[in-house]
Amino acid sequence: MDPISAFAAAQTALGLIRKGVDFYKECKAASADVGQITSEVSGHIGKFLDAKSVVQEAARKAKEDSEDPDSSGDINSQALNNVMLQMQLETAEKELREMLIYETPGLGAIWTKFEKERERLNQLKQKHREAAEERRQEELQEARLKAARRRAKIRELWEEAHWIALVLSIALFYSVSMYFIWQDRIEQYPELGTCFIPKDSPGYKTWSNLRWVDCEN
Repeated sequence: MDPISAFAAAQTALGLIRKGVDFYKECKAASADVGQITSEVSGHIGKFLDAKSVVQEAARKAKEDSEDPDSSGDINSQALNNVMLQMQLETAEKELREMLIYETPGLGAIWTKFEKERERLNQLKQKHREAAEERRQEELQEARLKAARRRAKIRELWEEAHWIALVLSIALFYSVSMYFIWQDRIEQYPELGTCFIPKDSPGYKTWSNLRWVDCEN
């Protein structure tokens, strides 16, 4: 039910309660049975409070939305309208409470029971809301931890890749440098042969006898 319809339902219930109270007083004065009237008034009180709860929840939700920096003017207007409806129903509830308790004591006991039960349900609802918020915060925290671990893992992989790339770059630079040094030596000193290890150097004979090495003497 939308808040406008809920407000209208609350107003209707309020009118029926007032009529029921007047009829209750008449029956009481005539010593007639008021059991049916009491039951009907109780039902209308329940409908009034249910409708009022809808308006309250809509006002709370609209207020939260209006506090969003990206909220539009329409949301702000709706929030204000819902709050105004809520205030009117709160005033009506106060008047209704005083009428039932002070003007019709027999019905006042019903209102007292309603208040106690409403308080109990509100506390239960608040506990559920707090538990849900706690679960949401835990899930959010867990998601943040997972994201942090994922970022740390990615950073670790990037660091490993960086070091591997650095080592490979150094190895490549060394290999290319040694190749040019080798080629320059062959051109400058052809008498030392074409092997990587010059002739008459320690290890030359062993190196040149390897099957995969082709040295030109």
